[in-house]
Amino acid sequence: MSTLKDVLSLDATAQAELIRKKEIKPLELVEAAIAGIERLNPQINAVVTFRFEHGTERTIKNTLRLKDLNAFITRRQARISIRRMEHS
Repeated sequence: MSTLKDVLSLDATAQAELIRKKEIKPLELVEAAIAGIERLNPQINAVVTFRFEHGTERTIKNTLRLKDLNAFITRRQARISIRRMEHS
């Protein structure tokens, strides 16, 4: 993807795939969406209540939880591998 504007033109499935491939960070995507809303909303008046801080905070928390979960899974897999080697 060349720009965040290009990323925003994708559907959610394609955006999620970019995140999985680590081609874009979740927070970058959220910030780009916020910038798009701020740019377009004065013309179309679609968003009445802005809760951008909430969305940004949730993205950060969920990213940290995912990192913690991945670290846990990696440690668990290592313990299982060690046990298997001990029993072979």
